[in-house]
Amino acid sequence: MSTDLHHQADQHRLTMLRESLTDQFASQTARLTELTADTGDPAEAHTRGALIAATRQSLDHLAGALRRIAEGSYGLCERCEVSIPSERLEVRPQARFCVPCQQKAHGGPPTAGPPGGAGSGPHPPAPGLGGGDRWSVRILSS
Repeated sequence: MSTDLHHQADQHRLTMLRESLTDQFASQTARLTELTADTGDPAEAHTRGALIAATRQSLDHLAGALRRIAEGSYGLCERCEVSIPSERLEVRPQARFCVPCQQKAHGGPPTAGPPGGAGSGPHPPAPGLGGGDRWSVRILSS
């Protein structure tokens, strides 16, 4: 496939993604409007507050993804600037970070990746995969 066809395919995917994210944003905005309507039921206040917070966070993530598409930085990790694997973006289109950087940001122990973490580049390559953009999962048994 020629470079022009790749570019056109990428632009089409971004257009479709932008439309999907815009629809999700509108849906979440409507949900937030419904949630913030005062029902007067104090028993539901705590649950409603949690739902409002989650919806606002979702709106923030959607707006960020739409902004990154508009700026041309969508799909790049905000921390290490490596391309986020398409598999991750398919599952989580609002992703701002690659998996290793996401794990570092949340201080969690690495749950995936090569043993020992040795390698070159921003992330060590997984054995047999030839690059830091894919990871194998290690399952430890007791």
